[in-house]
Amino acid sequence: MQIEIFRVRLSRERTGTMRDGKIFWQLFLLFFTSLILAGNARSEQIVKNLAANDFQLVQSENGEYEIMMEGFGNLLTPGEPMLPARTFMIEMPPDARIISVEIIPETEVEIDGFYQIRPAPLTLPMTESHDLTLEARSIYEKNRSIYKKDAFFPDKVGWLAGEGSYRQVKFVRVVFVPFIFNPVRKKLKYIPHIQIIVNYTTSKTPTRSLSNPILPNDSGRILSFNQLRQKYYSGRNAAQNIQSGNYVIIMPAALENAISPLVNWKQMLGYSVSAVTIEWIFEQYSGLDLPERIRNFLIDKYSEWGIEYVLLVGDVDDIPMRMCSPKANSSDENTPTDYYYADLTGNWDADGDGKFGEYGEDNPDWVPEVIVGRIPWSDAATVQQICEKLVRFEGDNGTWKKNGLLMGAMSNYENEDGKGWAKTDGAALMELHKTMLENIGGTVTTMYERAGIDSSSFTSDRGLTHN
Repeated sequence: MQIEIFRVRLSRERTGTMRDGKIFWQLFLLFFTSLILAGNARSEQIVKNLAANDFQLVQSENGEYEIMMEGFGNLLTPGEPMLPARTFMIEMPPDARIISVEIIPETEVEIDGFYQIRPAPLTLPMTESHDLTLEARSIYEKNRSIYKKDAFFPDKVGWLAGEGSYRQVKFVRVVFVPFIFNPVRKKLKYIPHIQIIVNYTTSKTPTRSLSNPILPNDSGRILSFNQLRQKYYSGRNAAQNIQSGNYVIIMPAALENAISPLVNWKQMLGYSVSAVTIEWIFEQYSGLDLPERIRNFLIDKYSEWGIEYVLLVGDVDDIPMRMCSPKANSSDENTPTDYYYADLTGNWDADGDGKFGEYGEDNPDWVPEVIVGRIPWSDAATVQQICEKLVRFEGDNGTWKKNGLLMGAMSNYENEDGKGWAKTDGAALMELHKTMLENIGGTVTTMYERAGIDSSSFTSDRGLTHN
């Protein structure tokens, strides 16, 4: 009876334009299809409880505070309060359609005292570009206006940061910020726990288990991984690859002989090595240009071959980096990256305009399916020498490899030469390396700038400079 009513209405509208009739039927088919899909969908939930870690409030020389929390990074939007934050990946069923994500915070705890949280620093390219400097300063000052508002920032302690895939594992990304800050009142509130509820639908028809999937070895990065693996993945342990460590080398045909020392070495270590020329890729795969053809090759083969590592051999004239437009207020395609060859499930040109990595318009998911490196030379003799050196280095198991001499100099002082850069002490990076070496039982000797008017705030074993 309902269909007959639609027919009557259609016959009365025939005095209108043919275009109106087409629009009506398109809307009807869309509505009818949505009813079919809704009837074949099953609503489900994943609930996760996330916890903050121990923290310290560290005061700098200018009186501002930074909150240091184990296992958490920071919000780093220039000019905004630099609060602890962490992005969690929550695995979803392979056929899940996300409906909503609810963030339920635990009771807030006000921290005694008054604090001025330092803003995230101005980020500037190490170039002499006047336009980029002005653009970065403008963004920084605009964001700094938050410090004039009598309100807590951010206005929520968690949010959905997008969806993505890690190899063949689908996930959602959720950001957790366990502090909120009122810059006018200089007050902090702490939220130690939040609950995440992901509402989604799956097909009522049982999803066929993915046979022999290529899944990540470091599954600990993804919440719910172990609970879902048995239901949706079969054929092998979910953390196993077809051949652990499959290794692909991509290079011009002229360099096939030059890479032989490295190929032989990796095979001796147990890797399954495939050397693929760009000439073969160009003939076998379609794409806008060579980078897209290489990426399409990797998308096609990383599951079938179980690829874990990709080594690009050749300079950027032979194997171009993907030029991207990641800046918020600029469409300049002047930011090169090889990460384009690593993130194989994100959409680097979501709007289809031929421009890649555009801020707010494209959707790379920033999770690498393969680990990518590059030997950036195309001269055969040089490449062979590099490969031979790599083999000698990897084959040397001397204890010296765990002994580090870490030297950190001042890259620049604040607003040095009027360029607007924040103070950059190389010792900060060396301290990270120090922790890494100590964690593997290594020994470290540090040398930082201990002399001068504005010396390093980090302690070191020896001074890098003298009066």
